[in-house]
Amino acid sequence: MSEIESHDHAEGHAWAPQAGFETIITTLGANILAGIGFALLITAALMLHGDVNWYRGLLWGAGGFASFALAPAVGLPPELPGMAAADLMGRQAWWMGTALATAGGLGLLFVGRRPKWAVVGVMMIIAPHLIGAPHVNAPDTGLPPELIIEFGIASLVANLLFWAALGIASGLLFEKLRPAP
Repeated sequence: MSEIESHDHAEGHAWAPQAGFETIITTLGANILAGIGFALLITAALMLHGDVNWYRGLLWGAGGFASFALAPAVGLPPELPGMAAADLMGRQAWWMGTALATAGGLGLLFVGRRPKWAVVGVMMIIAPHLIGAPHVNAPDTGLPPELIIEFGIASLVANLLFWAALGIASGLLFEKLRPAP
């Protein structure tokens, strides 16, 4: 174990940004990096597809939303800060598995174009939900249920708008940069 690891374990807590400006900057930075990463994924998928326009970009954006936001939210709904949650590593592993399985399943459903692969695609999409996400049995959070529901809806709407904008922008960019015939 390195000195840093033993030092962190000795204190009993991990680094966290201070409330205010530091939290805003780290959140903004993480969101920008995630957006760049997702943009690279969607543009790579569009490059492999061939004939691309804004509508195809929107469809790929819908697939990104389904894979990276909607399907994981079915098992792990967005949580307000301070809510009790299961082990972080378990939740992250389940989220990653669900996102990959959903993306692969959608690929087999819509790109594979063979009935047997469509069945495999549906099974891939369903499998993480049959396994189940890690949860913790926690007492009442003290938060109003309406607030928890509104937060979940707002998170999903924000993700939907993000993926739609990302898909459309990528499709338009591909149209603009396409060499003239």
